[in-house]
Amino acid sequence: MSTQKLTRFMGIEEEEDWTFADADTRYITHGLHPYPARMIPQIARRLIIRHSKPGPDNIILDPFAGSGGVLVEASLKLPSKLAPGEVGARKSYGIDINPLALLLAKAKTTPIEPILLKATVEKLLKKVKDEIEAYESGRHHVSPPYFFNIDYWFKPKVKSKLQIICENIKSLDCDDDIKTFLKACFSKTVRESSNTRSREFKLFRIPKDELASYDPDVYKIFRENVERGLRCMEEYYEVCEKSLWSRPKILDEDTRYGTSVPKESVNLVVTSPPYGDSRTTVAYGQFSRLSMQWLDIDGPRSRSVDKKSLGGIRTQTLEHNLESHTLSIILEKIASKDEGRAKDVLSYFIDSNKCLKEISRVMAHDGRVCIVIGNRTVKGFRIPTNQVINELGEKVGLQPDTTHKRRIPMKRMPWENAPSNIPGEKAPTIHHEHIVILRKV
Repeated sequence: MSTQKLTRFMGIEEEEDWTFADADTRYITHGLHPYPARMIPQIARRLIIRHSKPGPDNIILDPFAGSGGVLVEASLKLPSKLAPGEVGARKSYGIDINPLALLLAKAKTTPIEPILLKATVEKLLKKVKDEIEAYESGRHHVSPPYFFNIDYWFKPKVKSKLQIICENIKSLDCDDDIKTFLKACFSKTVRESSNTRSREFKLFRIPKDELASYDPDVYKIFRENVERGLRCMEEYYEVCEKSLWSRPKILDEDTRYGTSVPKESVNLVVTSPPYGDSRTTVAYGQFSRLSMQWLDIDGPRSRSVDKKSLGGIRTQTLEHNLESHTLSIILEKIASKDEGRAKDVLSYFIDSNKCLKEISRVMAHDGRVCIVIGNRTVKGFRIPTNQVINELGEKVGLQPDTTHKRRIPMKRMPWENAPSNIPGEKAPTIHHEHIVILRKV
C-alpha cells in the first residue's frame, strides 16, 4: 500500500498544507503579548470557517484558551463553508486555569475605540516619563513591592521604574477594559526588562558575566509595547464584530472538574492542550509568574499553575481504567525503563480523559472537536498521543473523524534535546503536530 493510501486509510490527511510556514502569526491582537506554545491563528481560522456558522446561535469553545488566540478568530467577521455567503463572528467560550492567560485573552478580544485608547495612552506615557525622570534625578521616591525572589529577577532601578508604571496604570481614571489592555502591555514589559534570558519561556537567569552590564531601558520598552499594542488594537477594531454577544465568555474554571458551559450547547471546539506534564514540556506557570507577581494577580496561584496543569500531580500507581490499547502498550514500554516517567505519562492522560468527558457533555449533536496536539518522546519512545485521543474520545461519545498532520516550521527548541540530562544522550523533540477531529455522536 502506498504512503498516501496508507495515511488516508488511517484517517490522516497530508495532501492539504497546514504548515503555514510563511504566515504572519502576529496580526491584529495576536501580536499583543507572547505566550508559550500557542496555536497559530491560521489553523484556528481554517477550522472555524470549515466547521461553524456565523451568528450568536453557533458557539465555539476553547477549553485550554491560553492567551485567547482561538477566541480572537471567533470574534472576527469570517465566512463559513457550512453556510456559503454568510459572514460574521461566532459566540465563544474560553477556559483556562492560568490567571495571566485569562487577562491576556480579555485584553486581546475586547474592542476599544482607538481614539479613546490613544488619548489615554498619551496621557499615561507622559506621566510615567515625568515620574521616571524625577526618580532618576532624586526628586521622586519609589517603594517597589516585595515578592519571592524579586531581587534575583530584577535590578534595583528596574524594580523602581516598573513600580512607577504599575502604580500609574492602577490609578488611571478610565474604563476597566483600557486598564486590562495596559496591564497586558505592562506584563510584556516585565518580562522584557527582567533578568531572564530572552527567547526563553521557562525562568532562566541571564549568565552572571552578562548580567553586570545588563541595563534595560524600562520606559522605552514599555512605550514600544504600548505603541505596538495600540496598532494591534486599531487593526482588530476594524475587523472584529463589536456586538456584545460576540465578546467571548472567559471562564476561570478547570475543564477536568466540570464547567459552567451549558450541556449540548457547543457546536465547535478548537483547542491545543498541553502536550504533556509541565515539568518536561511547556511550563506555562513559569512563563507567567513574574507578570502575575507584579500585577498581584491571585498571589498564591502564581506559583502553582504548573502543578495544577494536566498531569501536574503524579498518580501513585500504573493501574488505570482508561480504555486505550495504544496507551497501555506505550506505558508498558516506558515503565520498562522508568516507572516514574510512565506514571507521569499516565497522569497526563487521566486528566486528558476527564477533559474529554466534559467536552462531550457540552457538545451539540454532530458538533466537531478539533484538537491540535504533538506526539512527545519519553525515555526514547514516541507517544502516539493523537491515536490515544481518538481511542479515549470514542469511549465518551466523540467519534474519530479525520486527523491532519502538519510540520512545525519554527519552534523555540532544538530538533534534539537531552531529556534525561545525560551527556551525549539525545532524543528528538516535537517537530510535527496532529490536528485530531472528533465528531459528537
